[in-house]
Amino acid sequence: MNYLTMDFGGTLVKYSIMDEALNVLLRDEAPAPISDSEAYYGFVVRLAGKLRKEFDLKGAALSMPGVIDAEKGVLVGSGAYYRLAGQSVTEEIERRTGLPASMENDGKCGVLAEVWKGNLSDVDNGVVIILGTAVAGGIVLNRKLLKGRDFSAGEFSYSIVGEERGFECTAFYHCGVSTLLHKACIAKGIDVRKLSIYPMMGNFKLFQDQTEFSELNDLPEYAEGMDGRQFFDFLRAGDPAVEEIYRKYVFDVARLAMNETISFDPERILIGGGISRQDRLIEDIRTEYDFLRTICGGSLFKTEISRCRYMNEANQYGALYHFLNMRGEL
Repeated sequence: MNYLTMDFGGTLVKYSIMDEALNVLLRDEAPAPISDSEAYYGFVVRLAGKLRKEFDLKGAALSMPGVIDAEKGVLVGSGAYYRLAGQSVTEEIERRTGLPASMENDGKCGVLAEVWKGNLSDVDNGVVIILGTAVAGGIVLNRKLLKGRDFSAGEFSYSIVGEERGFECTAFYHCGVSTLLHKACIAKGIDVRKLSIYPMMGNFKLFQDQTEFSELNDLPEYAEGMDGRQFFDFLRAGDPAVEEIYRKYVFDVARLAMNETISFDPERILIGGGISRQDRLIEDIRTEYDFLRTICGGSLFKTEISRCRYMNEANQYGALYHFLNMRGEL
């Protein structure tokens, strides 16, 4: 049977037609319909209407940012689609399309993909930390996703890993890739205002008073600031300023992982996000994690640190797993 899976981001919607064995029959993307609720529902109705003419669709599985009551299909709040807050999104989609629908938080969908067919498929208890603009992920206990009273368990961006007073103490600030690139831009004299995420990050004290720019700032390859590939190019070249930023970043991610180990004692912690493709990142996190383990119980904790199996399509796979589970089809 074929299902429409949709991963709604703030900029793009990634969508696919796939079956329960994850065979992908179609994969595409479109601009995110974030202007209002009618733009959102109109997009889903048009897409479903077009694709069901070609494929025998049995349902629609959604991955969405924000706090979500997945049982009721309600977007509780926050995220790029805040205009849908309080609505039963799945009920409205079912009414408008005639397709059964389900919805889960995007970070949680990434976790479910690993539970289903990824690198948590062989364990009962695990944690997934997804390093992106912020820090997403989730906690799995007895092969069930931990939701929490307010559906916010595993919202690692708001974990406290620093000593600062204010938002700068959060894992968003210390472990998000957005801050990593901001710090690197400042260290190399590249204008942080070129970065797409600057309007949000510019409120942090660290980024308010940059006045010194280097010759790098005028090169066309830094017209939009610095990206992750360029960051690791500096790192491989042995740039001391970037190396210092990276070492602090890796330690903070390891500190977050150690906190989850102490709280839940999982069998495995997976690191995901595009930055996790860098082999040295996983090894360096393990090194710092092992150091922290020596002062936090030593051999008492045997948690493994590894990489997520799925990357860009993880949210769609997890959304389908959630859909099938909700309907008892797995």
